[in-house]
Amino acid sequence: MSGAQSSGLSFPLRSGETCALSGDTLSVGQRTIPLSDLVAAGLVADVSVPTPLGMPPTPGVSLRLSDGGSVAFTPVEQLDCWRLLQALAAARPALATPLPPPPGAYGPATGSMGGPAGYAPGYAPGYAPGYAPGYAPGYAFGYAPPLGYGMGGPTESEKTLAGLCHLSVFFAPVILPLIIWLAMRRSQPYASQQAKQAFWFHLSFAALVFIAAIGMQVYFFTTAFATVGTVGVGADPTSIDLSLLPGIFALYGVMIALGLINVVFSIIAAIQAFQGKPYHYPLLGWLSA
Repeated sequence: MSGAQSSGLSFPLRSGETCALSGDTLSVGQRTIPLSDLVAAGLVADVSVPTPLGMPPTPGVSLRLSDGGSVAFTPVEQLDCWRLLQALAAARPALATPLPPPPGAYGPATGSMGGPAGYAPGYAPGYAPGYAPGYAPGYAFGYAPPLGYGMGGPTESEKTLAGLCHLSVFFAPVILPLIIWLAMRRSQPYASQQAKQAFWFHLSFAALVFIAAIGMQVYFFTTAFATVGTVGVGADPTSIDLSLLPGIFALYGVMIALGLINVVFSIIAAIQAFQGKPYHYPLLGWLSA
C-alpha cells in the first residue's frame, strides 16, 4: 500500500499533489474535505491519459459533494483508487459502492496470476478486460462514463428542480424551495442545496420588504398625528400634507430596489442551476455547510 499508515491513508497523485485520508477528513492537494460533505464516491476513467489498445483505462476517483460540486483526481498507483474507496466506505458505509476487481486481477501487465500479457483470462486479444466490441472505454469495468473526467454531476431532474426553486421568486418564493429542500435532501442533494439557498434568500428579502412596509405605515401615522392641531382654522380637512410624500416615496423606492435585487440574483442563480453549477447567493455561502 503506497503511503498507507495505521492512522490513515496517503498517496501521491499524478498532478504532483498528495491525497490523504485521516480521521474524518480527506485532503486532496491544498483542499480539505470533511467526510460529512461527501454524498458519493466512485471510480471514473481518466480520459486525459491515453489508453493503449487492449488495456483498461487509467482509473481515477471522483467525489460528489453535498453542495453539488465534484472533485476528481488520479493516483499514481492505480490500486490506491480501490484502497481509498474501501477506506471511505469503512468510514462512511453510505459511500459504499460496488467495485470491479482491482488491476491486479487482469493480466501480467498489471500483476495478474495468468493469461496472456495485458489480457484477462477468457478474453480475446484486442479488447480491454470487460469491454465488448463496439463499446468505448469507460463504460465497462465499473467505471463511470468519461464525461470530461469526473463524476457526471447533477442530473437533468436536479438541474430543473434547482432552477425552478430560484425562479420561484415569481410564483412561490418561499414555499417551493422549502418543499424541495426538505423533500430532496437525501435523493437529490444538488437540488436540495440550491433550494436551501433560494429559500433563505427569498425569505430574507420578504422579511426586508415587510419591515419596509411596516416602517412606511409607522412613518405615515406618526407624521400624520404629529400634524394634528397644527392645521389652521378653516383649513380643508381633506387636504394632503405634502411633507409626507418624500418619506413615502423613499420607502417605496427601498421596496422596489429590494424587489429588483431579488429578481436579478434569482435569475442569475437559475441560469447557473440549469447548467448544473453550484451557486451561492451573496452573503449566503455559509449555507453550503
